[in-house]
Amino acid sequence: MTGMFEQAVSRLEAVALRLEAAEGRLSGRPAGSLPPPPPVAAAAAPPAAHAATVGAAPQTSRAVTGCSITAPTAAAGGGLAAYNSEVMPKLDAFMVAAAPLGDDVGKPSAVVKAAFDGQRHIVEAIASCSRPDQGGLQQLVGPVGEQMGQANALTEGRRSTAFHHCKAVAEALGGLSWVVYSGPSCGMNPPGQHVADAWSSAEFWANKLLVEHRNSDGGKGHVEWVKSLKALLGALEGYVKAHHASGPSWNPAGGPLASFEGNSGSSNSNNALAAPAAQPAAATKPTARGGPPPPPPPPPAGGPGSLLDRGTPAGSPSAAPAADSRATLLAALNKGDSVTGGLRKVTDDMKTKNRADRTGAVPAAAVSSPAKAAPAAARGAAAVAAKPPRLELEGGRKWVIEHQVNNKEIIVEVTDPKQTAYIYACTGSTIQVRGKLNAVTLDQCTKTALVFENVVASCEIVNSKSVQVQCTGIVPTVAIDKVDGCQLYLSKESLGASVLTAKSSEVNVVTPGATEEDDFLEAAIPEQFISTYANGKWTTEAVTHSGG
Repeated sequence: MTGMFEQAVSRLEAVALRLEAAEGRLSGRPAGSLPPPPPVAAAAAPPAAHAATVGAAPQTSRAVTGCSITAPTAAAGGGLAAYNSEVMPKLDAFMVAAAPLGDDVGKPSAVVKAAFDGQRHIVEAIASCSRPDQGGLQQLVGPVGEQMGQANALTEGRRSTAFHHCKAVAEALGGLSWVVYSGPSCGMNPPGQHVADAWSSAEFWANKLLVEHRNSDGGKGHVEWVKSLKALLGALEGYVKAHHASGPSWNPAGGPLASFEGNSGSSNSNNALAAPAAQPAAATKPTARGGPPPPPPPPPAGGPGSLLDRGTPAGSPSAAPAADSRATLLAALNKGDSVTGGLRKVTDDMKTKNRADRTGAVPAAAVSSPAKAAPAAARGAAAVAAKPPRLELEGGRKWVIEHQVNNKEIIVEVTDPKQTAYIYACTGSTIQVRGKLNAVTLDQCTKTALVFENVVASCEIVNSKSVQVQCTGIVPTVAIDKVDGCQLYLSKESLGASVLTAKSSEVNVVTPGATEEDDFLEAAIPEQFISTYANGKWTTEAVTHSGG
């Protein structure tokens, strides 16, 4: 009797589970889960004057899109208030120091401003929301990650006058990733140490700036910029150690992160949490059943995006052609020897061994005609001249000559020996540099001539083809790297110059004769070398050719 009773109870439990599973499928929630709780009535809350005063506000609840979001507690709001009072003033001081330094320094400084504003939005979310899942966290930190990517992009490509500033910013912004610290096993140092390590990396480039500008004219502003950046990272490190020493201190009584993001507006909003409180409670009117409407049922198996293939019904229109094609194929295979009856016969003259045109020569039709090659050359020339030509002095220190095409009358008047000249992507042009300058560089130029008088440091020729360079005064060093075809003319005063070559070919140096009546002497820089091993070391000598 007892066994029969237990069997009946088991059957009733199985029926109950089946009914619960059916109800879960109809309502869109898993079997065994509890029904959704009734919505929390929106409580009246006084509007907040600023997000920094959240910590002083009493704890209240408000309904947002069917979910209850709890206002930050005093401890969580204190973290946000501390960020506003400790970090944000340092950010304002940093932007004040960057303002008079020009656009080149202004670009990385603006990235710092946007990144720390985005970090403030993250701190606000940490103070107001419970710990999110990995996907929600990645979405939250995405804007700051984009700013870090922009900082790294500023360090790539052609170097600007603020290259060291960009490198310092790119390294320093790495400290903002402390918000993704999840524990000792995540592969990161604790937040405070992580921020300190970021500044240690940035300090290498900051010291370069200090050495460059500490005793230079107008360098005081750059020194202040470095000091304000260091103070900003120091304030962030102190804030993180005080409020997030073991990781981001998410609010355990807060609401979901999705609701916070949906009502916070942009990341630069200073009152994102106060906006939902000002909305009337009727905005989240409950349904007649006393709870939020149930989610829609799951899509049927095999629908769009499903991994299940329900196949095509036998009676559907698309099934008929497939069946006909399969039947036709099977019928053709069952013909036996007659299946090859429709193939064309290969005659002897069609066989490769009997072809008379097997000479190995390329047919004339395969050679591209000049008429077809002309548009390609025109497109190549148009691509070179796509960018507008440029000739200007940057920051009073660097002459920039770029994208000049067939311009034979470029003259640069140098007024300060500290100035430099950078010539980039010029074709068929002639550049004259008059006066004494610090250095001159010829980069990615083709069939371009450069004439200069006196250089203090060096003349560099890189990534160029068929160029001519002449020094009418004094130059201590000429560096030639990855150049195919270079004619270098040296004056009598610059015969003591050092000529450094690497990965270059067709480099000739022309020097004046012993007297003014003598002809110029032309000598080729060796391209081939021979290395021999003797007495425990390698000896390399230029290859010499002797006739006779």
